[in-house]
Amino acid sequence: MSKTKLSRTLCAILLCIPFALSATNIQVTGTTLEPFLKGDTTLFVRCTLAWDNAWHDHYNHDAAWIFLKFKPTPAEFNSRHLRVKSKGHSVLHAGAGSPGAIIEVSPDAVGLFVYPSLPYRGPVQWTLRLAFDPAAIGNFDLNAGEWNLHALEMVLAPAGAFYLGDPEPEAIQAATFFRSGADGQPDGPFPVTDEHQVIPVGDQPGGLNYRASEPEYQGDRAGPIPAGFPKGVSAFYVMKYEITQGQYVGFLNGLGTQASYFRANFSGKNYAGARGSIGFDGKTYSAQSPQRPLNFVSWDDGCAFADWAGLRPMTEFEFEKACRGGKPPISHEFPWGTADKTQLARFVDRDDELKFKPGVDESQLRPDNRAVFGAAACGALDLAGSLWERVVSAGSPGGRAFRGTHGDGRTDGYGSATNTDWPNGDNEQGPGGFGYRGGGYYEHGKPEGDFNPHSPTGWRNFAAWAGGPRSIAYGFRCVRSVDPKTADEQTADAGSTIRTAIADFSKNLVAGNYDAVVDAYCPDAKIFPPGLDILAGADSIRTYWTPRTGATSKIVYHKVLPEEISIAGNTAYDWGYYEGASKNEAGETSNWRGKYVIVWKETAPGVWKIYLDCWNRTPN
Repeated sequence: MSKTKLSRTLCAILLCIPFALSATNIQVTGTTLEPFLKGDTTLFVRCTLAWDNAWHDHYNHDAAWIFLKFKPTPAEFNSRHLRVKSKGHSVLHAGAGSPGAIIEVSPDAVGLFVYPSLPYRGPVQWTLRLAFDPAAIGNFDLNAGEWNLHALEMVLAPAGAFYLGDPEPEAIQAATFFRSGADGQPDGPFPVTDEHQVIPVGDQPGGLNYRASEPEYQGDRAGPIPAGFPKGVSAFYVMKYEITQGQYVGFLNGLGTQASYFRANFSGKNYAGARGSIGFDGKTYSAQSPQRPLNFVSWDDGCAFADWAGLRPMTEFEFEKACRGGKPPISHEFPWGTADKTQLARFVDRDDELKFKPGVDESQLRPDNRAVFGAAACGALDLAGSLWERVVSAGSPGGRAFRGTHGDGRTDGYGSATNTDWPNGDNEQGPGGFGYRGGGYYEHGKPEGDFNPHSPTGWRNFAAWAGGPRSIAYGFRCVRSVDPKTADEQTADAGSTIRTAIADFSKNLVAGNYDAVVDAYCPDAKIFPPGLDILAGADSIRTYWTPRTGATSKIVYHKVLPEEISIAGNTAYDWGYYEGASKNEAGETSNWRGKYVIVWKETAPGVWKIYLDCWNRTPN
């Protein structure tokens, strides 16, 4: 989080206080507000965003979710949430070794995502210029308040079908989901194939089923699961870690006096002796261990945070998708993809901090060693082994009524979430709608069991229990849906992006910007120049396109003329003609023309690179 206080309305260029928000040390520093006059419709904010262990690979990526708050000076007022402008954002500078950045504004303008534009793994740092709508400030004087730019690290759970359940016979007694066969008997894991499918529940063949020895804990076995219930087939972002105590402090400090009474979570006996570190000095909330996962958080507390941050609660379907991805489940599987904990190096230490064993560092995490780090298929950590994950339950009417609306950045005057489709109430005798998955860590020295601290991904023993308002082992994690586009919209966007990339290729080739020419290709790209062997990889491609020492002619004109661009998922091809001109030292120009075929790959959402490039000349 970054804080800035304005001293002048006309021109406020002020340094901020850096604040580490998670175990990866995501930071927003150097926040400045550009000159702003009353009546202006855009407020520009500059900042430096940085975090460790960022990644972008062929499967997914992590990202920073960024949103801006203005807290008026009068203590009784909640923070004002500023909407994000759809355009006007830019990356001013990339730190040494950092790739480019993609800035993606949410469709509801509540916040924006920033993530690496290229395949990459390592630390990132970017200086950004972000555009906001100042309308939410209303009549408040910009002098009389505090600006807070927040950043939360999230990871993408990619779109795709997946399975619910655990094939282990013992898991049936743990209320795991299964596909109903003859007479309601288990017939394997249940496939979820369509985000908007209506799923029948019960003993009918092909339906979603589960055993519930105690319905108040495992669910009512009623249905159907409506079309609008978020299922996890569509892509969504999930917080990489549970809400931390430092993040919750940022939320508390943004509340007005009255709201703070309802959301302050640290007044119980022995709170400090049970891994709690939040306190209040009479003016400001602070956390002695800001990176520590937030326990003693109720369902309503977590929902209030989600609404304030522009996020939403996670469903239990999405929990399994985040853990396992699209692979079929294995017996007794944990979120890191194995049925045991023998490799696991993630633990809660005696000093109450969540750590890795000596010699293990998160920078070493890769898809093939998730079992060491306790990482889910999507890259999120601690979906088992830290705190119980609260989820919207499919086992109660209140949960099935959930439609996945996002928070708008504003709680009510009592600090409560305002989304009417979200379950609410922390009393197990109340309306319910939520439950627990994943297991949680209780006291030091407590023997490990099926739920302390790790529970298999598919086990649902408490998936519909809406009790336990604030406790040592209960946490919260938020998600945000990726706005789905129609197939026609996706195809149109991809075609437009590829045409732009084609034009940029020609422009950079003529300008002699050969780094940009090479960047137009995938890292594993191959080119098929006329009369030469196939050339593979960036170095070979760079050598081909860079003029040799002593070259006597230069390309002065280049244009690609696509005849057809065809999109098929994350692959595309285009074919057509190209034309150009070269000029020699004597000033003589020669024109040329050719035909080509290109195969493209979508290396990241909305980012298309050349994978195969084949061409040859034709008679002029």
